[in-house]
Amino acid sequence: MLKIKKITVENFRGLRLPVSIELVKGSKITSALIYGRNGTGKSSMVDAWEWLHKFHIENLSREGVLLTDLPHKAPS
Repeated sequence: MLKIKKITVENFRGLRLPVSIELVKGSKITSALIYGRNGTGKSSMVDAWEWLHKFHIENLSREGVLLTDLPHKAPS
């Protein structure tokens, strides 16, 4: 079974700079909680996780968002 230790998202939807979530603390697997003010990238992190597993984001596809719309639009 594949164990993911860390997820880093960069240049995806509302996240231009890299954001990482550690899922291992020491030698133990842990949970992660995402919280923050509006517009800080919480939904982008969840969408990235769904895209990683399904190569599809259900709530965005209902709104007509295409895969070409997922990369962050700001110049690097």
